[in-house]
Amino acid sequence: YKNCPFFPKRLETEYRSITNTGWYHKMFQIMVAVAGSAIKNNYPITSDEIALLCRQLDSETGNWYKDRPLTKEADRALEYVYRNM
Repeated sequence: YKNCPFFPKRLETEYRSITNTGWYHKMFQIMVAVAGSAIKNNYPITSDEIALLCRQLDSETGNWYKDRPLTKEADRALEYVYRNM
């Protein structure tokens, strides 16, 4: 994710600063931002790629999502972006 041109650095910073609740909501925002940026730039991003980027961030921030179906959630993010284009 660190070298991905579609990864939202501002949202990453916000995600890292969460101390109480809101991690899931912010992670979904990151997924939507990645999907939207990739699609806007005509890159055919997949839910697997989005999930991988988010797992990389998660591995550095506590592995909160190691058992979550991030690919399924990334699918929802892609659907959201396509519906709202």
